[in-house]
Amino acid sequence: MQLLDAIPMLETEDVEGTAIYYVERLGFKQHGRFPEIGAMTWASLKRDRAQVMFSVREGGARRAPVWTGAIYCHARDVGRLWEELRGNVEVERELSTNARGTLEFTIRDCNGYRLRFGESA
Repeated sequence: MQLLDAIPMLETEDVEGTAIYYVERLGFKQHGRFPEIGAMTWASLKRDRAQVMFSVREGGARRAPVWTGAIYCHARDVGRLWEELRGNVEVERELSTNARGTLEFTIRDCNGYRLRFGESA
């Protein structure tokens, strides 16, 4: 047996709005959607080798995301990525070097999920 990928599948009330946010603000491309026609209930989004999926929130209850951590994306030239994104997103932590020497920054997406981008020294 071999594991091939670990791809976050997160819930949202608005799959289509989330897909648009990831494409327009974060530079992702829509990789898949369901259904093909009509209101999206699932979407897969990719940027380079990073991938995330979103599905419609079950039960319809409006609530904040339950995810307690962050989606961590390793990046090349994280400084350039910071310059690309910082004016279009909600910044939680600006570009800085952490105690381990990793250059990184953290944003929140349109659902409140934390995305952390980093580059090892």
